[in-house]
Amino acid sequence: MDELKQTLDQESFGILVDNKFTDVSLKFLDAEKLSAMGIVAIGPRLIVLKVVDKLNKWNDPMSEDMQSSACKSIPEKKEVREILECNKKFRSILYEKLDAQIIPTDTEIKLMIRILCATMVERLMHDSIYPTTEEKKMLAIKILLQFPFLCATRRSTGAPEYSLFFWKNGGQGPKHEHTGLIHTQLRNSCKNLLPEQRKFTHSKTVVKHVGVCTEIIELAEMCAKFGATSANYSTISKMMSDVHDLHMMLLNEKNDMAKILLVLPHLTSYNGRMIHMAYERIHGTSFNQKVDLRKVFAKGLMHNQHAFKEVSDDYIRGCLRIMIKLTRKGIKQKETMEPNIGIETELAAPLIRWISDSQSIQDYNAPVSHIFCQSENFFVYLSPCVIIPCGKESINAIDTFFRSFAVFNLRIPVNLLKIADFLDVFAYKIKSYSNRSTVQNLCSLFIESENAEKLL
Repeated sequence: MDELKQTLDQESFGILVDNKFTDVSLKFLDAEKLSAMGIVAIGPRLIVLKVVDKLNKWNDPMSEDMQSSACKSIPEKKEVREILECNKKFRSILYEKLDAQIIPTDTEIKLMIRILCATMVERLMHDSIYPTTEEKKMLAIKILLQFPFLCATRRSTGAPEYSLFFWKNGGQGPKHEHTGLIHTQLRNSCKNLLPEQRKFTHSKTVVKHVGVCTEIIELAEMCAKFGATSANYSTISKMMSDVHDLHMMLLNEKNDMAKILLVLPHLTSYNGRMIHMAYERIHGTSFNQKVDLRKVFAKGLMHNQHAFKEVSDDYIRGCLRIMIKLTRKGIKQKETMEPNIGIETELAAPLIRWISDSQSIQDYNAPVSHIFCQSENFFVYLSPCVIIPCGKESINAIDTFFRSFAVFNLRIPVNLLKIADFLDVFAYKIKSYSNRSTVQNLCSLFIESENAEKLL
């Protein structure tokens, strides 16, 4: 369907989509069915039938095209099962789960991919023959033909049914890397090749210095002199927008937070509002202007419902439950058991900490970034010298915290990588998918819930 999406006119492609055609079912399409659906123009019909013919050649074991050495590494539909059945480690998974139409765990699916890609990897390592895009795609289709129920693993709504296994350009068009477990397995295998054996090499990244005019630098200096008062809010907001190129230059040159704030001190002003606007300028049109973290974390309350009961703020509690679901950490306890506050405090610490009223904020120090709460007021802690007051709104604190990493070139703490990735995909939508299966699975679950709500 990817090829048709790029070559077919919008109306004809829309008819195929409306009739629920996929790469798996497309091969059964013929001229008669095209007419019945209303695709009667000669041009679109020729394009569709050519793609169908290509798919059928790949699926026909007697096709001459399939006899080439490049294609011998792709197992036929019946061979997919035979290969898996011959592997002792996978045999029980095949019988107990796949044959029972139960989706295996992430680890088990990755094992299946390693087994099915073994011939491709061997050809790559010994003969330096790289599998083609079409080969990887067709292996993904073969897996789905053998186990059709695995279409439920698709990456996201609108993605190909086989997208967990292979997705050309990740659905983002040319110049983007392919995604999926098959591509990842083969890409990782390339790391074992000697430099002279590699077909593709990555050149070192050269930091480009984006020049800014003197007027912008002078404007930034003028902006820094204004006090962060309510009366100056509009003026400072406008100036910060006008010096965006200077901010981007500082980011591209890999300047640290201290240097960025030396030039643009108002990024920490107005309870995080300047960070919000800077983040939106950085990501431009890719940012989801309709983002509502309240709804996101309200959905989070449905998961791990016995965790963090002592956290009074609903949004913080929902965010924490999403975090531990993604990291697969939690506390095993029965409903009647009292919550283990000590362990829960430790689990929450990467995101938020609570400090006593007697603690001096000026003297507060910690090794990693996080949010802290004191007397119902929230603060974003980025360093001992950069603590951003966010008022009494927990949503504002969480939003400011996760946007700060992009605004200041900060490394995301390891324990927050998955929830940051989740927010990038589902909430902010600056990414269309996640390479982390646990994150992508949760995103798909939330999207399904969101779509169901729209039907109400």
